[in-house]
Amino acid sequence: FSTANARTVAIHAGWTKNGGALNISQFVGAAGRRKNGVDTLVGGTQDNGTLLNIGYQGWTRVAGGDGGATTIDPVEDVAYGQVQNGEVFRSGQGVAFRRICAGITDADPTNCGGGNVQKTNFYAPLELDPNNSSRLHFGANSLWLSTNPKAATPGWTAVKPPVAGTTAGTTNSNYINALAIHRGDSNIVLVGHNDGQVFRTGNMLSGSPTWTALGGGL
Repeated sequence: FSTANARTVAIHAGWTKNGGALNISQFVGAAGRRKNGVDTLVGGTQDNGTLLNIGYQGWTRVAGGDGGATTIDPVEDVAYGQVQNGEVFRSGQGVAFRRICAGITDADPTNCGGGNVQKTNFYAPLELDPNNSSRLHFGANSLWLSTNPKAATPGWTAVKPPVAGTTAGTTNSNYINALAIHRGDSNIVLVGHNDGQVFRTGNMLSGSPTWTALGGGL
């Protein structure tokens, strides 16, 4: 907005809107890919949901709420995102928005399971395995893995247990806030917790991975 005279303008009158078609939002998470020469972008935004852009033809809102982490399938036309408090969803396969968080018992009880006890950060990490797009990881109190995220009702398994926090503020809420998967070796995964603890596994594909704390020097 602009005004010709800031000294005399009224609070609710005398202002001119200059934004035009300029789109501005605060992205919390974003992901992209190029397939057959077409770029696809998907990103979660604070208060403005999750937005999808195909070929730079404008943004389409595929989910509401506070959009968080996003990830996109490198081959199929499927994207994943997370609304606040662990509500993981899928967009694609002819459906703009479908919750796939049933089975994540740490996630929002309102939309992901009535018996759940919410134990996630407001914005939680979500990562697709860069070596295998059939493996979707979600970080909450535990680390959760789906090996069929494109199924009608994906299954979820906890593959890393919770750890107690080492600071006063994380004693009962030491949730996972960072997640990384090795590009080239799906066995190697690192997670970070709210109190700064970092853990690594070298056998994620085993089904029962072992985790080692990487505390030295941090």
